[in-house]
Amino acid sequence: MIFPKSISRRAVSLVLGLVLLAGAAGAQRGERPARTPDFTRFSITVGVGAGFAEQHRAMTQLLAELQYGLSTRFRLGLGVGYLATGGHRDNERDNRIMPMAGGLAAMMLSGWGFYSRPGQELGRDFRLVPISLNAYYVVPLARKWEIFLSGGASYYLGTFFADSGRLTKNAWGGQALLGAEFRLTQRIKLMAQGGYRFVEFTGLRENRTIFPLTLLADIPVLGNLANDLARALQPKAVDVRLNGFNLAAGVKFGI
Repeated sequence: MIFPKSISRRAVSLVLGLVLLAGAAGAQRGERPARTPDFTRFSITVGVGAGFAEQHRAMTQLLAELQYGLSTRFRLGLGVGYLATGGHRDNERDNRIMPMAGGLAAMMLSGWGFYSRPGQELGRDFRLVPISLNAYYVVPLARKWEIFLSGGASYYLGTFFADSGRLTKNAWGGQALLGAEFRLTQRIKLMAQGGYRFVEFTGLRENRTIFPLTLLADIPVLGNLANDLARALQPKAVDVRLNGFNLAAGVKFGI
């Protein structure tokens, strides 16, 4: 049976019309092809983990970052973090019980640079707040999995604990990261990452009080000599290198 050309044309036109109507309806409902990755312009990542430094203890690590998607492959991130060692040296100092004469002698020798308690050297106890700017390159692995490479720079606000009190020092650093994300929902992902941190604090100096010389500082004749001698006997400046690996896991929220 042969259909007239007019009927064939009408049938083709009807089919095309139905296809166009279905596409328009799907577009209005916000439907996307199944294989098209979801793209979120802004997102927030929060995480927790551990950091490790050369010749230092492990550190607790907290992080939060606002990310901006330039495309499905490229992102920029502005973050803030927190890195801290486990304990305060004040706790060890309070728990150490020494006779009065021994304590006074230890304080004097510490001021002269001849004595320091084990594990209490400058740079072992600290708190760091890094403010970071990172660039990301994302590689989709499957419909719900992505891996990313990241690198950037950070400005570290550092607080270091010493026998004489707290010292503050800031420094520039850098980092490189490799991580993966797993999509739970359209707006929520799980994240895990590992990386390496480069940061060095130079010229940290602890100003210690030298007990015998402080008694002479107010004497008119000996005051200048006592002050000059106290400055000469202060500990030398040290450099604290906190380069090391870090691991973190967290949740990413699309906004």
